[in-house]
Amino acid sequence: ISPSLATNLLRRRPLAAPWGGESDDQPFELLDREEQILLRLAQGLSNEEIGAGIGLAPAAVEAFITNVLMKVHATTAALAQD
Repeated sequence: ISPSLATNLLRRRPLAAPWGGESDDQPFELLDREEQILLRLAQGLSNEEIGAGIGLAPAAVEAFITNVLMKVHATTAALAQD
């Protein structure tokens, strides 16, 4: 996914509403590894570069990305950009 999409997904993680109410976004939580990968994608790194840097195969990086997109109920990367 693109750096801008990764940044958008990181920004869309809902934070607890300060008044104890619900946030406007559908809640989703990221695993530490998913967040690490999104942060590196936001920096413009490729799946291969990310994998080499954190000890994962590029296919494993792609699997984490797919999991994130599923968490935000996106069927394609383009849908996650709204």
